[in-house]
Amino acid sequence: MRVLKNSTYEIRITNHGAGLTIKGSRGLATLQGGLRGDGVAPFFLARLLMVCCLLLVGCSKVTEPKTEPVNLTREHFCSVCRMILLDFPGAKGQIMYTNGKYDLFCGTLDMFSFYLQPDSPKNIAAIYVNDMAKEDWQRPTGHWIDAKSAFYAYGGEKKGAMGDPLVPFSDRNDAEKHVKQYGGKVMRFDDMTMDLLKPLLHHHGQDGQ
Repeated sequence: MRVLKNSTYEIRITNHGAGLTIKGSRGLATLQGGLRGDGVAPFFLARLLMVCCLLLVGCSKVTEPKTEPVNLTREHFCSVCRMILLDFPGAKGQIMYTNGKYDLFCGTLDMFSFYLQPDSPKNIAAIYVNDMAKEDWQRPTGHWIDAKSAFYAYGGEKKGAMGDPLVPFSDRNDAEKHVKQYGGKVMRFDDMTMDLLKPLLHHHGQDGQ
């Protein structure tokens, strides 16, 4: 008996046929089987098994989309208003897609008005906003957090890009401190609706339609 193997597969060849064990990409045995070759050369079967093995292993490797937030520069524009992001104070937003593309926003209000549109893209891989408890208000460029788990100070006196009153935080206590100082109320991602945002969009220079 001859044995051909590597970290992915093992082929056992005898005078009666060939057997195959395939290990998955996570190091687990996912398939065991054998072929008997009455009248067929065992080495022909071995070659066939090797081809099948390579096809299976190749199909099992799925490329994960890049979902890390973009490092903002003056080359980046808002996908809604087309303004340079870094020209405005307050939190920024990023929506990353499964195809590797992304949309950037000069404020969280623009991000939500884009996200909540009926025809907005559905292949979203991640959404980021700045944690404004840790960022410079005038020029936030980092401390990106998951927008869906953030706490938002809504409707206070402190405004971001073009009057944007939505201020995100990773910690509820920070959001409550902001509300105590500047007014408004604490809300979550799923609380945002177009009806809620329309009065803000009117002052922001959008109609919300």
